[in-house]
Amino acid sequence: MSSRSRPSIPFFSSPSPGEESTSHSFFPVHYIRRGSHPAPALADAWASETATHAPQGKLIPTSGEDNAMHTIRRALTDMHDAFDRYADQDAEEGARFEYRLARAREALPDNVAYAEDIDGREASRHNNDLDRITGGGLYVRKSSHTRSEPIPKKENDESANSAFLVTFESTNSHQDNPRNWSFQYRTFVLLIYALFSLTGPYASSMISPAAISIGQDLGIHTSLEQNLLVGLYMLAFFVGPLLSAPLSEAIGRRHVVLTCSIVFICFNIGCAVAQTSSQLLVLRFFSGMFSGAIIPMGGGAVSDMFEVHERGISMAIYTIAPVLGPCIGPLVGGWIIQGWGESEWRWIFWTGTFLTAFTLVVGFFFARETYAPRILTLKAKQVRKETGDDRFYSAFEVQSETPKQKLKRYLLRPVIFLFTEIAVLLPALYISVIYACFYLCIVSIPRVFGTKYDYRPGISALQNISLGSGSVICCQLGGRFVDHLYKHLSTKHGRRRPEYKLPLMMITVFVLPAAMILFGWTAQYRQVWIAPDIGLFFIGGAVTGSILQVQMYLADLMTIYAASAISAATSLRSLFAFIFLLFSNAMFDTLDIGWSLSLLALISAVIGIPSPFLLYRYGPYLRSKSKYCVQG
Repeated sequence: MSSRSRPSIPFFSSPSPGEESTSHSFFPVHYIRRGSHPAPALADAWASETATHAPQGKLIPTSGEDNAMHTIRRALTDMHDAFDRYADQDAEEGARFEYRLARAREALPDNVAYAEDIDGREASRHNNDLDRITGGGLYVRKSSHTRSEPIPKKENDESANSAFLVTFESTNSHQDNPRNWSFQYRTFVLLIYALFSLTGPYASSMISPAAISIGQDLGIHTSLEQNLLVGLYMLAFFVGPLLSAPLSEAIGRRHVVLTCSIVFICFNIGCAVAQTSSQLLVLRFFSGMFSGAIIPMGGGAVSDMFEVHERGISMAIYTIAPVLGPCIGPLVGGWIIQGWGESEWRWIFWTGTFLTAFTLVVGFFFARETYAPRILTLKAKQVRKETGDDRFYSAFEVQSETPKQKLKRYLLRPVIFLFTEIAVLLPALYISVIYACFYLCIVSIPRVFGTKYDYRPGISALQNISLGSGSVICCQLGGRFVDHLYKHLSTKHGRRRPEYKLPLMMITVFVLPAAMILFGWTAQYRQVWIAPDIGLFFIGGAVTGSILQVQMYLADLMTIYAASAISAATSLRSLFAFIFLLFSNAMFDTLDIGWSLSLLALISAVIGIPSPFLLYRYGPYLRSKSKYCVQG
């Protein structure tokens, strides 16, 4: 046996002086004690005639600490391997699912561009492969570089040619394809989903002007407990989207928003009639969990209904709601306290309940299902019922997994995105930090204008109009700018990339720290009220613009997994908001307004300024290492 093929036996040898041990770093090396004579070098021992048997000796047990580290490392390794196997399976299944969805829509997947958007240099290179994978019959588009999709399984190929396969084409129902609806109707449906996404953030911040009044009635005396009135709601926002977004990719968007709205109404009514602080905190958590579960549905609806080059305007329309909600909530709550009295704080919860009930009624009649697999599954059931022939089916009813396996895969996906996909984690981390700072600005408004300017709660709450105005105006202008720039860059470079949605964020990352400093120090020195309001205006615009960019980037990055990616980012930002809220009062008490906002500006600058530039520069590399991301 040559020395090149000899196995390594680290348990019976030690490295010679000046050499490094070749054993795996995860597993500690155990050496043999052989009296006063050192063990021979591995090569010499293996070549000797007497080395036909393992030398006799006694293993020296490792210390308890080493054993503990070994156990931890092995557990982490097993966890990593399990996640890696999961990602392989999920990405492969998702690739097939994406192309089944493309066949159902009679169009190529979202990572393939329209002919008028890119030049034809790369088109001929991929057309043959795409026809082979999809089975042909797709509208002609020129292609940029796309992810290497696996060839569908044989049974799927056979079923795709079956006369009983239900598609939009086979049933002559192109009007049921959400992407074939008129732009005006798609916008109307998106507004309904946006209205659903408004109710949760509205309810999250509406009690901030009434925290002292609630504390007096229910015996909440410490500032930490008062912070938990808002903070627990944000913590619940961390849980809800992780569950709802993957579930919506299994049963559709409409069921999720309607069901979660009904449950939220029940818990919010409980908050309105709560008699103790414990009851209120528990009910707030569960109402936050179900209202937060609704938020990713709008991002998923954008991905369902709009082509890639249309998502700037559509995502801008949707993004208004979850960002405007925290601005409207304190405005209503402040005027209830000032106009009706501090003892009427329960009406704050009733207004949230009435708003959600109104949204539920409107959504029940007008919120159509937008998820194409769910639409085709329902259509297949309808065809079977009308014809009495059970052979009709949709491509999405073919089960390669048990329901338990599929549910497990769906629910794990957002977590996997956060822990394994740097292209998702980096923008999610940035918007988490700025959203937390944004929430601290919202909860600081009653304190700033109440203590520094001696305004009553209702007048103090009016300053939220500046935040809301900045959010709406900058979001709408930003959405149109992104669509225009995205088309320009796609045409210039001859291909589509998710990174072309990021240039606007290269501006907002500088605007946000400057706006926070303006707001903090003008309020610190009691300048005329319009000065801090200008700072609030640009804070709202910069935060909304950044969130808009990140959501569009994630929707293009993950295509069919847009809801899961956006839910991962939504959950992380809610967790950061909860953590920041816990120390907000202590920070403002110690540093006052000016230095507190300066600290937040520093955090947002350090985390935020490098993020879009790194993603734009290294995004293609990160996507090339991903099992999920669009490669083109």
